[in-house]
Amino acid sequence: MWETLKEDVMGYFSEFHNAGRIVKGANASFLALIPKVDNPQKIEEYRPILLINLMYKMLSKVLANRLKTVMDDLIGEQQSAFMGGRQLVDCVMVANEVLDEARRKKIKGFCFKVDFEKAYDRVSWAFLDYMLRRMGFNHVWCQWMKECMQSASISILVNGGTTKQFSPSRGLRQGDPLSPFLFLLIVEGLNGLISSAKEKGLLKGWKIGNGGIKITHLQFADDMIMFGRVEDSNVWVVKCIMRVFELIFGLKINFDKSLLYALNVEEEWVEKTAWSLNCRRGPLPFKYLEIPIGGNHRRLTFWRPLIQGFKNKLVSWKGKLLSFGGRVTLVNSVLSSLSVFFVSFFLVPKGVINELEKIRRDFLWGKKEGKGGISWVKWDSVYKPKEEGGLGVRDLRTFNIALLGKWWGRMAGKERGLWKRVLNTKYEVEEGRWLEWLSGKDNKIQQMGEWHNNMWQWMLTWRQRCMLLEAYQGGNLHSKVGILVAKRPTMRG
Repeated sequence: MWETLKEDVMGYFSEFHNAGRIVKGANASFLALIPKVDNPQKIEEYRPILLINLMYKMLSKVLANRLKTVMDDLIGEQQSAFMGGRQLVDCVMVANEVLDEARRKKIKGFCFKVDFEKAYDRVSWAFLDYMLRRMGFNHVWCQWMKECMQSASISILVNGGTTKQFSPSRGLRQGDPLSPFLFLLIVEGLNGLISSAKEKGLLKGWKIGNGGIKITHLQFADDMIMFGRVEDSNVWVVKCIMRVFELIFGLKINFDKSLLYALNVEEEWVEKTAWSLNCRRGPLPFKYLEIPIGGNHRRLTFWRPLIQGFKNKLVSWKGKLLSFGGRVTLVNSVLSSLSVFFVSFFLVPKGVINELEKIRRDFLWGKKEGKGGISWVKWDSVYKPKEEGGLGVRDLRTFNIALLGKWWGRMAGKERGLWKRVLNTKYEVEEGRWLEWLSGKDNKIQQMGEWHNNMWQWMLTWRQRCMLLEAYQGGNLHSKVGILVAKRPTMRG
């Protein structure tokens, strides 16, 4: 296949790199409208998805891979999206720690969760070109980016047919490998505005620990949250920054969906500030990136959304339409899709674990409200790997502990980031001392192994004990099921 296409593909790439042009029609795309709701009535209730030409996507991917190598030096530490070493969970970690600190010290503060309206669609190409040049990209690269945007053409798919092609005059196409990185360069301008206001003392953020770290904002692509002290001047600065951002950057703030949250503040001030910012007020705790911020994870109400999500996905009628293997697959996939971010941050209470396990058991064995169905083996046997006769179903408690353990690994490693500085400052741990804490003489884990090349190496005796424990844990699921089936009475005609 490559031998057949090689000459055309390489010619396409050479034309772009030498002349800075994309062959006409090679940057065409189809726009499909996907409903967001069951019965859409307005254009806002559709989600646009672009199907982009394969040749252009290959070129764009090559350029995106080049751009990715310098993004870490260009984007501020408050941004956590689309870059190696930065994760969605970092933003949420910092937000939770900031709110916890403010609550403990009874700081009067507000959070402003900003919602951008059609963020990708409103990007100004002129401002993007300005940001590229301001960040030091040479003329050739800027021309390449301009050609990638200006050569695009779009046709809308309607009832199986296509409309006449048109050329956009602004915006970034979702589905283009370059778009996420170019969007980060755009919103870095907003980061610069906020950071400048903080350095000049105009915007007062929330202070963490005794190390002097002040948090004014966090970003994950176009999801942004701002933190400020309860002062009228602070609110005025936030409003000015948002207005300047709209006028210059090309993006628009959706104030109807933006929310104001306040901590340790009088109701009168909250109402006045929400009116000033032209936004709605929201209660604490609230969700940021679909994860609760400022809640008490020891309470059952905190976990209700997760429990309800399990129930919705593992309802009994779905189990009747699936084979046993299908039910096993769904049980594991629901665990991964619904709970991974929740259990990455919080130790799940035992009562919640038991309730989630009951939902999974009833679904797997075909029970309805705990009735009917047959539990063929002990639930502990289901946890075992398939090679040992189990079904490979993940143990929720072990899954939770393993994900929480990743934070220790990241803290002991060489990662850098705002989240790490916040934890070091708040808990007064010097950089690099987390590893010492883990293997300290008072820590039982020190007796079981040692750290070597940034990896934990179990001592031989502990490895042997683990192997013996597995060997002593009886039986295999297939043999147990076989015994149960053999004991069942035979049906005679």
